[in-house]
Amino acid sequence: MVPRTRAKAYHQFLLQTGLHDYGQTKGNSGVFLLKRDENEVTHIYTLTFWDDYESIKLFAGDDYEKARITPRRITCSSLNLWFRILMF
Repeated sequence: MVPRTRAKAYHQFLLQTGLHDYGQTKGNSGVFLLKRDENEVTHIYTLTFWDDYESIKLFAGDDYEKARITPRRITCSSLNLWFRILMF
């Protein structure tokens, strides 16, 4: 969730980082970015599709249930970055 006034910047940030990284990872078969405004905040979720758990590990590492945080993401912590990997 991000302040509604920062949602567009966060969306652009995701396009350049996480969403781009998903698309470059072998075994990723798709990603959706879902957004919902609620009062003064915007909820942003990523929904990803993977061939198997090994593909997820290529992206997130062996501890794939933990959010993948890079130095660039840490510098943007004021955006309240939350990542979830969902596998169906």
